[in-house]
Amino acid sequence: MLGPLLQQCLLSADLGTHKSLKGDSRALATVTAIIDGTGSLGAALGPFVTGFISKTGWDSVFIMLILCALIAGACLSGLVKSEIQQIIQNWRNRSSDTPNGTADPGAQPLLEGSS
Repeated sequence: MLGPLLQQCLLSADLGTHKSLKGDSRALATVTAIIDGTGSLGAALGPFVTGFISKTGWDSVFIMLILCALIAGACLSGLVKSEIQQIIQNWRNRSSDTPNGTADPGAQPLLEGSS
C-alpha cells in the first residue's frame, strides 16, 4: 500500500516544479487533488477487485499485482527518462564548466605547467 502513496507524493512534487503551474496555486491545488483522488480510488478498488480475483486462487492475485506494477512503471517511464536526461545534461554542463573538463576541482594540478 505504500507504493501508490509514494507515487502520489512524487507526482505532486513533480507538478509543483512544472513551468505551466508557476505562480498559480489554485491550479496546482486542483491538479494535486485530482492525483490524490485517483490514488484514493485505486486504494479503494484494489481490495475490492482482489476479493473477486482471489476466488480463482492466490496466483491470480499476484499476477494482478505484477500487472499493476508494470502498468505503473510504464506510466512513469517517460518521467524517469526525462529525469535521467536532465541529470546527464547537468553533469555534462558541470564537467565542461571546470578547467580541463574534469568535474572535481581537487583533481587539478597545483602548478600551472605540471600535468
